[in-house]
Amino acid sequence: MTGRLDPVPQSRRASDSARSLPEPRLTDKDDRPRDLDTLKALMLARHADFPKRIATLAHYAVDHPDDIAFGTVASIAEAARVSPSTLVRFGQLLGYSGFSDLQSVFQQAGRARIVSKAASHAAFETGPARDDRNAIQETVEACRMSLDAMGETIRLADIRAASGMLSTADSVFILADKDALPFASFFHRRLVAMNIRAILLTDMVSATDILVLARRGDAAVILETAPSSSALAAHVVTIRDRQIPIVCMTDTPLSPTAALATIRFDLAGAGRDALSRVTAGIVLGDALANGIHASLQTTGG
Repeated sequence: MTGRLDPVPQSRRASDSARSLPEPRLTDKDDRPRDLDTLKALMLARHADFPKRIATLAHYAVDHPDDIAFGTVASIAEAARVSPSTLVRFGQLLGYSGFSDLQSVFQQAGRARIVSKAASHAAFETGPARDDRNAIQETVEACRMSLDAMGETIRLADIRAASGMLSTADSVFILADKDALPFASFFHRRLVAMNIRAILLTDMVSATDILVLARRGDAAVILETAPSSSALAAHVVTIRDRQIPIVCMTDTPLSPTAALATIRFDLAGAGRDALSRVTAGIVLGDALANGIHASLQTTGG
């Protein structure tokens, strides 16, 4: 994510995403959220109304919570490409006395994660001797937890709607940033195997020349990981302006790209590590491909 990102426009999809997070839970004394999930829900609900620099900082906060928790005002401002005074205004805009007050919420969540990881590590060290089977079981369990978390946020109705939309497209343009390449390649191969004209674009510079071919009757699938890419977002604006329907998979709740999508799938709940992201992306892509296959069989395509 860079400081060039514009605030997310208010849209139905943005408000839909807000409902996937808990409603802001306020204290008896004031309206300041005191846990990170509630704070994220508040930022998501109000993000469309944030000034540009505040919106940029909100993106960074959601994508890099540990940096916000344990960084200094100077280091955070430099990394988020905003001024130090923006951090203070950010906290005040959300009802806090200043940035330090807001930062304490991130610090509490960060310390809880550290304690949890330390406890898991200690249990592992004192448990049975590690062998190859234990290593496999750990990986399988991590994937299972990731998919369980994703399953709580993905709606079957959205899977059906996206599958139906993609099954009737003349061509499907798949735009993916580099971290989404593993599940983008998988999804592309599934579509090609069904004789669907699918174009995979991972270089946002050369994508400009290819996207001039996109027209009404086509569809686009956007696979995005944090931090958000301004180049990818620019392409999505172009696609939307051509009235081409867009399906977006993203792992950042405040994604300006996903806010422009016809249908969006949030992968943030699956986890931010590479394994969780790839696992969730492949499984969701497979579900969409299976839905497209079913739609083609129904329509005789």
